[in-house]
Amino acid sequence: MGFPKSSIVTMYLFLVMVMVRGEPEIAPPGTHASPGVQLQACVENGMYALTFDDGPTELTMTVVEKLNRLGVVGTFFVLGERIEQYPEVFKTTYGAGHLVASHSYSHPKFTDLTVPQMREELDKTSDLFKQLIGVRPRYFRAPSGFVNDEVINLIKEYQYNLIFWNLDTLDWQGYDGTTILKSIETQLDSATPTTKSFIDVKHDRVPATTVYVLEDIVTLIQSKGYKIVSLPDCVGDALPSPYSP
Repeated sequence: MGFPKSSIVTMYLFLVMVMVRGEPEIAPPGTHASPGVQLQACVENGMYALTFDDGPTELTMTVVEKLNRLGVVGTFFVLGERIEQYPEVFKTTYGAGHLVASHSYSHPKFTDLTVPQMREELDKTSDLFKQLIGVRPRYFRAPSGFVNDEVINLIKEYQYNLIFWNLDTLDWQGYDGTTILKSIETQLDSATPTTKSFIDVKHDRVPATTVYVLEDIVTLIQSKGYKIVSLPDCVGDALPSPYSP
């Protein structure tokens, strides 16, 4: 089955939207992690970082168990309001060695918020981290990827590494597992492990990726010659911990 034309159009419109709204530039591939620098690729070609947004949910433990069984690590950009709903899932994800990172408290569009409102979103989530796992996040992904200079400056103040993506699985559009796999394969085939690296975006609220085809996604990535690594390794984080005290 071919890659849906509607998906190609969606990706094109997204790129146009990014250019039109004048967002801060994304750092080029190979750039090492630094607070407030927006990263969408790894420091070395051939690396691949698995990320999941919008959890924790009732599906997150399935993701964690499958990743553990496959012997790979993932990064979970979590929402504070869902940490409150699923605190044990959050703690178990962290305890299993996967990276938990901030995705805000309630998933607002950050470019529509005042600075005090953004601070509240970040602080409430950070406080939940500290309360439940004893550390605070150092990684952040803006809801839906929306940032501007004001957001960037605040993220830099918080000393957060800002993570975008360069491979969209399109699971958020509600496609079935077969279509999602084809989407990923098409994007992987646009390059080779000697010329590109990837940070993807998936959602641990979408059964098509989290339950039905996660093993197939990992197998596909590895069959193309990419090495699945942790997000801190991907972005060349020089600090000893991906968390702050």
